[in-house]
Amino acid sequence: DGAPVVVSGLPFGATVTFTEDTPSAVAGATFNSATFSPTSVTIGNGTTTAVIVTNNYTAQTGGFSISKALSGPDDSLIPGATEFTVDYAVNGGTPIALTLLADGTPVVVTGLPFGAVVTFSEDTPPVVSGVVWGTATFSPTNITIGNGTSPDVTITNEYSEPVPAIWSQAYAGGVPNGTVGSSTTTIVDVVFYENLKAGEDYELHGELVYIEGGVIHFTGITGIRAFTPPASDGSIEVVFTLTEEQLKTLAGRQLFIFQTLFDLNDDIVAFDGASLATDPWFSTTDEWFRIAPAVVLAFTGTQPIGAAVVGFGSFVIGTLLVVFARRRRTTRDASS
Repeated sequence: DGAPVVVSGLPFGATVTFTEDTPSAVAGATFNSATFSPTSVTIGNGTTTAVIVTNNYTAQTGGFSISKALSGPDDSLIPGATEFTVDYAVNGGTPIALTLLADGTPVVVTGLPFGAVVTFSEDTPPVVSGVVWGTATFSPTNITIGNGTSPDVTITNEYSEPVPAIWSQAYAGGVPNGTVGSSTTTIVDVVFYENLKAGEDYELHGELVYIEGGVIHFTGITGIRAFTPPASDGSIEVVFTLTEEQLKTLAGRQLFIFQTLFDLNDDIVAFDGASLATDPWFSTTDEWFRIAPAVVLAFTGTQPIGAAVVGFGSFVIGTLLVVFARRRRTTRDASS
């Protein structure tokens, strides 16, 4: 603290020189040398000469090395030059920004004061196509600066690939959720997709189903479409063609479309449908259309006039029988 120490009783004319032993260690400082001013004194009669010894120290400093690590399914999704902004704060002070690269190149920080506590944080990671960022973890979470030390700090970013999804809108005769009548035998299902890998091959498998007796019934009527999406999100059409016999069999029904998306390995990537007839999917989906209760099929070819008349008469009688049968069935159903 600079308090003086007085030495007396030395003989007149004596020459006094000075040295200093190695001083006690000082935390955060390295002793270099001691300087005396003056370097020596000659004792006078009754005189007292002031001597000042100055100790020279160098402040101790340290630093750290910090780098980026990735934890996810496929690091090739993230270009090595992708930049992340990381901040460090010394003793709770103003954060200082650093730029880290995804390839793991370390950034070295030096000249921090001995004993300082350094904490870390990261800004929001950059947007990378096909990547969903998770948590960022620092190891260690903080460091204390030592003399000449440079501990390694790693920040690991977890990530995942976005989950592919599909949904669709069914069209009958160009009408959303339309009704198949006498002339419409082709159904177009516009399938929307998201989070696919652009440039990779996929295949959509669709099948028409209906519900009866609380059970899902599969018709075996399918539509398949292979495609290569130019972007991760988009749409594609899947076409279903119904024969005259199928129209007759399914007349009056509401049909739904189940769609399953496969990749090149025949693994299921996404599914739009349900496993139970009671699933809320059936009441919320747009993947449905109807077939008219009585589908009128057009005559084909040519017939003699007489045959046409007979045919028309048979048609009228058949129609009356159908109406009568339907009326009886309706009545029976209502009474039961």
